[in-house]
Amino acid sequence: MEKMKKILLAVICSVLTNFGATASDTWVVNSDGNTIWYKFNEEKKTASVTFNRGYAGSISIPEEVTYNGKKYRVTTIGIYAFEGCKGLTSVAIPKSVKAIGEGAFERCYGLASVTIPSSVTVIGSTAFYLCTGLTSVTIPSSVTTIGTWAFSFCDKLEKIDVEKGNSNYSSENGVLFDASKKTLVRCPGGIKGEYIIPKGVTTIEESAFLGCTGLTSVSIPKSVTTIGESAFADCTGLACVTILNPMPPSIKGYFIYGVSRNIPLYVPAESVEKYKAAEGWSEFKNIKAIPAK
Repeated sequence: MEKMKKILLAVICSVLTNFGATASDTWVVNSDGNTIWYKFNEEKKTASVTFNRGYAGSISIPEEVTYNGKKYRVTTIGIYAFEGCKGLTSVAIPKSVKAIGEGAFERCYGLASVTIPSSVTVIGSTAFYLCTGLTSVTIPSSVTTIGTWAFSFCDKLEKIDVEKGNSNYSSENGVLFDASKKTLVRCPGGIKGEYIIPKGVTTIEESAFLGCTGLTSVSIPKSVTTIGESAFADCTGLACVTILNPMPPSIKGYFIYGVSRNIPLYVPAESVEKYKAAEGWSEFKNIKAIPAK
């Protein structure tokens, strides 16, 4: 009998693993009929959405769930909670949620709409990575942290808007900046054609333009002094870059991976040799003076 119990336990653990859950995860059937896996915090009476797989269509996450006769408030969409749910088209996140974890909706290719409630303060790294069906997103005023690659490779994403009153982030023409607009955080992947970075921007963040395949040219103002790693990586449609700073901005890491080195890099006439000698910028094989107007 004891041996049979061990075998049965092993089978149950295997089934849970195959569903993307662990033995400590628990499923609850919501009022709309959706079954969602959660982790429960008994002390705080809170619940975190955990590993769910194979969801399709729309799903509504409740503010509160009942388990074993006790009520738990849903406060977190956990790491990789819906990762790889290719058929998921929309999700309703309740106002009780404070954090969207790393990779929570990564590779949800069919996700076309998501409303981030004003309760959320953290959007984790790769939270919406490769959500290729997402066309727009609004960052509420409550958000204080957006992780790297949170919206990377969303190639239909045309704009990232920020609600008024956010003390950490802002947006201009659908591009995400910090509140002061001195740091360019993320350009939406669906951008097309030329983009002129606004004057006053001093820093282009890591992976800011990563995977913007429709970007054909970019103009970088004189004010930019720092460009992050992979800032323009995989911008495969990029045909030319213009930079107005006579001093080559410092580059962190490899910033043009996947971009042809033969495209023209236009710089101030007096700085051509400086750029040819500068670390990172010397990767460009066609550095020339900005044409006179």
